[in-house]
Amino acid sequence: MVLNMNPLTYFRLHTFQQAIKKQMLAAQNLREKIAVGGFTATESRENAMLRHLINKSRPKVPERQELLRVRKEVELVRFRVSMLSHEKLRKQAELQELEKTKSALVETSQDRGTISSFK
Repeated sequence: MVLNMNPLTYFRLHTFQQAIKKQMLAAQNLREKIAVGGFTATESRENAMLRHLINKSRPKVPERQELLRVRKEVELVRFRVSMLSHEKLRKQAELQELEKTKSALVETSQDRGTISSFK
């Protein structure tokens, strides 16, 4: 199937394809270097920046302890919220049962001809 494209569109498409191919090759080379640990002192500034970012991403011991403390606190809060949610549902069901009982008592009272003070 031959597409009828103007030359400028074809050139742009070809340029994009070449740029994507170059980026894929550079990414593959970087993956291999990272896997091997092959960063040397003669690397470019970009690789030095990448190395700095990789090393920086590891939290230090006090940061790890703080992170663990915060995670534990978050988990406790989630647990409390879950428990309160279940308690709320239980109380709502209990309230519905009480309202049904009240309605039944009001109806019984009205059937007997007495004035209800429950309303």
